[in-house]
Amino acid sequence: MDPACSLGLEPCPTASGALIAESGLKDLGIHTEMLTDACVDLYEEGRITGDKKQIDTHKMTYTFAMGNAKAL
Repeated sequence: MDPACSLGLEPCPTASGALIAESGLKDLGIHTEMLTDACVDLYEEGRITGDKKQIDTHKMTYTFAMGNAKAL
């Protein structure tokens, strides 16, 4: 089974991202429509590696970025 989590639209990504950052989750992967600041924060903290992704391993796959300048 491949666990998945959707961060969603603001303010959900910020809150969800903060909870994930405080958890023991690691080696997360990103395959989403919208890359958010929360995704970038998790990547910078080393939580997102894409190691466990079966498609596009070690890559973040997204359609567009939305947030402040660090997501662009």
